[in-house]
Amino acid sequence: MAEVDIPYKIKRFRRAKGLRIRVDGDGAVLVTAPLRLSLRMIGELVKSKLGWIDGVRKSILVLPRMSVGTGGVDEYKKNKKAALALVKMRLEHFNEHYGLPIGKLSIRNQRSRWGSCNRAGNLSFNYRIVFLSVELQDYLIVHELCHIAEHNHSPAFWRRMQETLPNAKRLRNELKKFMI
Repeated sequence: MAEVDIPYKIKRFRRAKGLRIRVDGDGAVLVTAPLRLSLRMIGELVKSKLGWIDGVRKSILVLPRMSVGTGGVDEYKKNKKAALALVKMRLEHFNEHYGLPIGKLSIRNQRSRWGSCNRAGNLSFNYRIVFLSVELQDYLIVHELCHIAEHNHSPAFWRRMQETLPNAKRLRNELKKFMI
């Protein structure tokens, strides 16, 4: 590895198309890279992003963060049905406004995501959504619902979100206080 001031882990994947840098909730840096990329090139790319990495790490480590649920298998099994019922009910409510085609819906015990949406419109939510305030639950549900139409975080995405949640950006910052 090229010399870099911060430690980072590298995960290589045959199907990775490019380099991805992620900073976890505890400040750990993970680099996902294709097999063909040399360690020297990875180190240089990480070094070129040190300012961004440092800024993200400082904002994460400065924020007082609260844990939500344990992430244990028993807790997941106990809360999965409640999370599914909650998400279905609120999706139905918000989709009366948006009218988007929702694919499959799943509840998972994810370690690093609150939710996700794929190109087919399949939505996945972390079971720990049940431990959040109603306001943050709605934020997560609308966020993933809007990704069915806008697969990015462009201004159009945020405008769409603000149709039903005018305080979406404030809620996004509020959610950052919680670790999963």
